[in-house]
Amino acid sequence: MFLGKKILAIVPARGGSKGIPKKNLRKWNGLSLVGHVGRFCKRCKWIDACCISTDDWKIGNEGKKHGLEFIFRRPCILSGDKVPSEAAWRHAWRTYERETGSFFDVSLLLEPTSPERQNSDIKKALEQLIKKKLSVVMTVEKVPLKFSAYKQLRIADTYGKLLLSSGKKISRRQQLKETYIKNGSAYAVTRSFLKNRIPLLGRKKIGLVTTDKRINIDTISDLKK
Repeated sequence: MFLGKKILAIVPARGGSKGIPKKNLRKWNGLSLVGHVGRFCKRCKWIDACCISTDDWKIGNEGKKHGLEFIFRRPCILSGDKVPSEAAWRHAWRTYERETGSFFDVSLLLEPTSPERQNSDIKKALEQLIKKKLSVVMTVEKVPLKFSAYKQLRIADTYGKLLLSSGKKISRRQQLKETYIKNGSAYAVTRSFLKNRIPLLGRKKIGLVTTDKRINIDTISDLKK
């Protein structure tokens, strides 16, 4: 338990990745991505249960080998690349509770593609979630100002066009606002997340935990780096 709340960690790991086939089984520093997150969960004694949500038997068994519970398979309807992660998360939470007869106050979503997550980052997210009575907290990292969305261009009809029209008003670096990007280390939600279908970013109050830059593996080049 953490601050009196029972914690369920869910690892989303479908088998149909397009960027890297069987991505979640690929090795990083000699261990599969699923293996890394399984070992991480075992080290966190305040996590009460950790399970893997996958449609792939090999991925599920790999997770099981490294400490993740594999007691159900994710249905095909929730395994496509266009399915919101929130839908698969809700399914896993409800199914795990039904299959085990357990009840959890808080759930963590820990993506295998972020193998550098730190215990301290996750604890900060949970502390913010519980102490500030929020419904969603996620880890993020700051975007360098030179990559700011206010300076980004898109090519439309053969000429450059600013991604954000408000960027036209910005002429100096000092005018740029800080922006952040989700890094996948952790998402934490309370039980209220189960009761409605509002997307993670559709909430009025969201907590953010800023971390150092973390590896996020989506392509072969990411894996090589």
